Amino acid sequence: MPRYLFGYLNRAVIRQEAEKVMAGKSGHRRVPVRFYQQLQIPLPSLDGQKKIIRIVERHESEIGRFKDRLRELEKKKDGLLKEYL
Repeated sequence: MPRYLFGYLNRAVIRQEAEKVMAGKSGHRRVPVRFYQQLQIPLPSLDGQKKIIRIVERHESEIGRFKDRLRELEKKKDGLLKEYL
């Protein structure tokens, strides 16, 4: 499943390893295709991938709610500081 593959490849540890083998000049650096060709990607069953995606999406949704709440609290704090300082 593309969402599973994206999630796996977008992990910090994979990006850090890819960065170590980048080729090209600054601003035009690319990860060589051989990096991905040699990368061993665990491949759970389709049901397993779907389960992992559902769990990750629930966490992402919760993170979004926390970020929204944090923005609300920041605005309240700024309002209080403007009012009393």
